[in-house]
Amino acid sequence: IQSLADDSLTVRTPQGPRLVMVTEETRVLRVAEGRKEEEASLEDLQRGMGVAVFGSFGDDGRTLTAKTVVILPAPR
Repeated sequence: IQSLADDSLTVRTPQGPRLVMVTEETRVLRVAEGRKEEEASLEDLQRGMGVAVFGSFGDDGRTLTAKTVVILPAPR
């Protein structure tokens, strides 16, 4: 995560930064190493975290509306 706003976050990808829109329906999960995923919230998201985002792209091909954001374990 490069930056956060109330209804969006910007993530770094190999193709460059992508804007991710989040809504009240966006599900947030945390994956802890060696354990099953657990529910998290949008408030748990922080700059610098690694995430996987699942959703649908808008017409511009750069903006993603997130259905699910998965917080990944920090690298060792």
